Amino acid sequence: MILQVYLTASEFLEKAQNYLLQDEAINNLMLGLAVYLKHQPETDKPPSYMATVEQGSQFLLAALMTPPRSVILFSPGEPDREACEVVARDLQSGGWQVVGVNAVSPLSAVFAETWQELTGCSYRPWLQMHTYKLERVVWPEPMPPGRLRQAVPEDIPWAEDWLFRFHKEALKLEDRQAMHRTAEDVISSHSLHVWEDDGHPVSMASGRRPSPHGIVIAMVYTPPEFRGRGYASACVASLCQYYLDSGKSFCSLFADLENPTSNHIYQRIGFQWIGNFTEYRFLPEMA
Repeated sequence: MILQVYLTASEFLEKAQNYLLQDEAINNLMLGLAVYLKHQPETDKPPSYMATVEQGSQFLLAALMTPPRSVILFSPGEPDREACEVVARDLQSGGWQVVGVNAVSPLSAVFAETWQELTGCSYRPWLQMHTYKLERVVWPEPMPPGRLRQAVPEDIPWAEDWLFRFHKEALKLEDRQAMHRTAEDVISSHSLHVWEDDGHPVSMASGRRPSPHGIVIAMVYTPPEFRGRGYASACVASLCQYYLDSGKSFCSLFADLENPTSNHIYQRIGFQWIGNFTEYRFLPEMA
């Protein structure tokens, strides 16, 4: 097996992009992050691990990690345990801090088992997500009052708070300090949108990680006091239509497997299930 480690996202995409594009929607996480890294100024790029594993002419595995996030994996076929071991050993020997693994469910489990055998670290499921794809919007009936608009700098105070609450509720992350920078970034990049009713923001959603033909709908959040009124459905449906009208062929998103309400909302407006992702987090070495 041949392991190739890449210093730039451009080189990584040159090797892996055609394989990722064979199922662009389900590979949106790795593909979108790699495209994002490719266009980041060199001075702003965090240390990233990017690698592929091949055997002869067969492409077996791609790995991408932007610490402190989990390593993301892609395989065009069934998980190859030996390829996972090759990447795991390289990460270990390179001194990378690997907090977890995120991939389609069978692949992430194989890597987690491999990491445990190699390092002695145990692992546990952290997030289990359905992956969805939408190509045509099914409009909610009835539509709630209000309209979709792009977030502006004046929205940063409430957006910062909502982003913190979203990350805590949906992703089990509680870094409030980082949310001000995140709010500034998503607003300055024109990716954050808000459903506004009678001049007040009541729900939000963002378009993230654009790929050649699609975009990911993320950061979908409605404060508890505004839930149950159809605002989230209207916000997401309108944002999806906005991106389809702008030339994208599809929108994709992740939804927590344990949240039946959000999964039901997404399916009602046209999202179709395409797969499951599981993120495992690694625990300290066993005694």
